[in-house]
Amino acid sequence: LEEVFFSDHTEGNVFINFSSYCFVNCSSLREMNFPSNTGFIHNDDVLQGCESLTSITLPDGHPDYYTQDGVLFERVNGEYIQLKQYPVGNERTVYEIPDNVKTIGQKSFYKSRHLKEIVMPDSVTDFVGSLCFADCVNLEKITLSENITSIGDSAFRNCGKLKEISLPEGV
Repeated sequence: LEEVFFSDHTEGNVFINFSSYCFVNCSSLREMNFPSNTGFIHNDDVLQGCESLTSITLPDGHPDYYTQDGVLFERVNGEYIQLKQYPVGNERTVYEIPDNVKTIGQKSFYKSRHLKEIVMPDSVTDFVGSLCFADCVNLEKITLSENITSIGDSAFRNCGKLKEISLPEGV
């Protein structure tokens, strides 16, 4: 399984919910294309183990989710933005989280093996989720937001090459 495409069903109120582990360990999956009638995407387990995933897409105009540069984001209450899922097989070595993101979800970068550096803007004020950067085996540097107040359990577990991390005061 290398690509998943869903046709949009726009008649009536039919929504597709993506529950935990529905694509778990699809190690050859390169592209995930969610349909416009996506109802719910469970945070940290839907694409777990999809180590070849390079891009996540969703049609424009979805009220709750959007993608930017192949990364999945969730709108909460219409404005609060959470980075939900980074495509772990993407070959970028540096990723700058967009300025409008408020929180980083659980396992959102989990096992992103190509990333060497992540830059987090000061717009991130809330929670950096558990296992967020865990097993990012090539991560060397991360610049955290000056405004975060907590970091989830095992957020940097097995990041053996991590040489530099900027922690804000109070964390």
